[in-house]
This record gives sequence, structure tokens and C-alpha cells, in this order.
Amino acid sequence: MPAPVLLDLGTGTGQVPRSLLPVLPRLVHIDLVDVNGAMLEAARAALEPVRGGRTVDVFTGAAHKEADWTTALRELIQSYLGKDRRAGTGGTYAGPGRSYEDDLADSAFSEVTEHRFPVSRAWAPEDVLGYLRTTSFARPALFAGRHHTFEAAALRLLQDHAAGGVLEEDTVFTVLLARRPGGDA
Repeated sequence: MPAPVLLDLGTGTGQVPRSLLPVLPRLVHIDLVDVNGAMLEAARAALEPVRGGRTVDVFTGAAHKEADWTTALRELIQSYLGKDRRAGTGGTYAGPGRSYEDDLADSAFSEVTEHRFPVSRAWAPEDVLGYLRTTSFARPALFAGRHHTFEAAALRLLQDHAAGGVLEEDTVFTVLLARRPGGDA
């Protein structure tokens, strides 16, 4: 029987995989994907003390051509919550002091190659709202009773930007592959 692998898209600070580890004892590998590299570092740090023998890979996706709707939506979120990015169960998120490349260069897996994968995604406005509800930076509890007002404004904004009901997003996932020096190809 193949060994299970967990893929967490939009992992944020890694709270979902961290919570699943105790109930997935056969899990052998975890792939974490997020557009924010700093969030991925927090996810890796959250998993480190509990991952056991499981391997963890991180994949950073950064927008190379940011869609107008994403900028407008971020500005709307910030108009309700302030400029600082929210994270975890409270407070704001400050990025790590080191890059993934620096961390890997100082590790046993110091041979690093970078690969970029362009991805185009289409979202329905309602799907974007559903996604936002699951994030640490725009979850309903942060809006202190104003979440319904925010969602109504966000839906109008997204519908105004949606061509034919679809929001296009072009992204590039940057994947760092690291291996031990002298390892097999």
C-alpha cells in the first residue's frame, strides 16, 4: 500500500497539517504551498517539533503579474483590519529574518535548485470569499462583528472585477529543490 502524503495548498502558518499529524500516523511526507514565503517559514517552524520522521517540502508561489482584483481586495481587507497582515489566532505576522535559500545553504541539504512554474487560475467571486474565510489574515473573527458588511463589500468588488463571472489570476510557483551534496540525481 502506498505511503500517504499530505498536500496543503494555502498552508499559511501550517496549523492544518500540524493538527492532522496526530490522526495520520502513517503519513510520511508533507508538501506545504503558500504564496507568502514568510508564512511558509512559520509553517515549517510549527511542524518541526511534531513532524517526527516525516519529510516536509515547501513551495512558494508569488504573483508575477498581480491581478487588479487582488490589489483591490487587499486594500478592502486593510480598510477593515489595518495595514499589518494578520496571522495565527491573534496579532500580526512579521516575516522571518532569513530566506529559505539561506536556511537550506546552512543545512545538510545545501544543493539547491530553483524552478518556476507559471499557473493561471480562474476564481468565481463566491469561491474567493470562501477561501478568505479559511485564512488567518481575513478570517471572520478578525472583523469584530463587521464580517457580514465586509463580505457584502468584497462580493460587490469581486463581481465588478469579474469578466463573465470569472476572476483571472496569473501566478508563478517557485519551487526550491534541495538535496545533500554528492547525492544521486
